Amino acid sequence: MRACENSNVPPAPQLPESEREDVEAFLDEMLVIFPLLGVRAFELPENSKLSLTNQGDRKFYIRHRDGFSAVAENRPDGFVVERGSHATKTHTPTQAESNVRLWEELRETGVLVDSDGEFLVFSQAYSFNSPSQAGGVLLGRRVAGPQIWLDSEGKSLKDIEEAAIGKGD
Repeated sequence: MRACENSNVPPAPQLPESEREDVEAFLDEMLVIFPLLGVRAFELPENSKLSLTNQGDRKFYIRHRDGFSAVAENRPDGFVVERGSHATKTHTPTQAESNVRLWEELRETGVLVDSDGEFLVFSQAYSFNSPSQAGGVLLGRRVAGPQIWLDSEGKSLKDIEEAAIGKGD
C-alpha cells in the first residue's frame, strides 16, 4: 500500500481552549485504540522518514508551580515518565475517570509514592499510552499533552511533531 501525502494544511478549528484540550486528549486516546481495532489509517508507513513516536534522546519536561517537575521521553513503547518525576496528590472533578483509576493503581503498586513535600514522586519509570494520559495523571486534570510537554528549548511536543510533518519530504 502506498502512502499518500497531502501538502495542504487546513486551518485549525476555532474552539475554546478548554474544548480544544478535550478534543486533543480524545484524539490521543483514539490513536492508541485504533490499531487495537485494526484501523491502520493513522499509522505512518514503515519506510516513512517521519518519526512522530520517537524523538531520539530528546527529553520533555513539565515544570510547574512550587518546584513541581516531570521528565519524560517519547519512545516507540510509550510516553515514558522518568523516576523522580512529580505527580499531584489531588484531581479536579473534570479529570478523566480512566486517569483517576490509573493514578490510584500507580499509588497502590508503589510506582507513585508520598514524599516529604506536597507532591507524589515516581519511584520508577512508567510508560503511559500518550503524552495526554501522562500529563493528566501527573497534573490531576485534563490536558492537551502535546502542548504541555516541552523540550529543553521550550518547544512543545506538538510543535516538534508539526515541524516533522512539514518536513516530510
